[in-house]
Amino acid sequence: MTRSTLALICLGLGAAACNGDKGAADTDSGASADGADGTDGADGTDGADGTDGGDGGAGCPDEVPEQFRNIWDCTAEACGAPVIYRYGVGSSSASGDIEVDEQYFIFFGGSEWCVDSFTVEGEASSVDPTTYNCSECEETWESTWTLATGNSCGIAWGSFFKQRSEEAEGPFYGVLMFDTHSPLSGRNPDNAMLVLSATSDSASGSLQANSSWAEGTATPTTSADTWPHDYNYVSDPMCTARSTVAGPVGRIDEIALPTSDDAAR
Repeated sequence: MTRSTLALICLGLGAAACNGDKGAADTDSGASADGADGTDGADGTDGADGTDGGDGGAGCPDEVPEQFRNIWDCTAEACGAPVIYRYGVGSSSASGDIEVDEQYFIFFGGSEWCVDSFTVEGEASSVDPTTYNCSECEETWESTWTLATGNSCGIAWGSFFKQRSEEAEGPFYGVLMFDTHSPLSGRNPDNAMLVLSATSDSASGSLQANSSWAEGTATPTTSADTWPHDYNYVSDPMCTARSTVAGPVGRIDEIALPTSDDAAR
């Protein structure tokens, strides 16, 4: 299955719009919200994680990467409930290793927000990506997600990696899969890529596929037509179940995170 465009290039990663067809896996159905269009929102002062929020665009705190401040729905108005964005930056090596810093920004509405980070580390894998609905993925990385920020959001992250998981902080396990090339025309225009995953809350658990983990770029760092790459990717907004409290106050399970299926567009 193909897409005519890759939305992330238009979301401000710095590359021009991508006009070529892009191979992609089937997308699971689920709820999500369109990104904010830059309308005025709360001023983002005093972020929920204890840092000063600043006055980012569209109600976004200064801690949000600048290229997304007028795009993300940082006041959670479109969802009417907490909204989450996943933002990853990292690289792979010629020896077959990968490391990515994945930040998870949660916006509870108004000026309340928090962010946690996972360090994703892995190795090139021989796992067949078609097993996880990505027949056109060129890169498969067997990976571990380790919470790097001590759960500053104070929520249970398990259901984000495996449906109905009760695991709070991990580590979590699985594979990252990158679709970086077109079957007919080689590397995607502007180095665009789709990011898919299959994850679990235990090292021995079955993996749950997610065909819309993120979209972004895989910029080659050598003349090779494969990795090593520098990676930069972001998810669409992911709406959660409505919270019963005003925002994060250091307790587990105060919001219901989406399952991997729900995280699809």
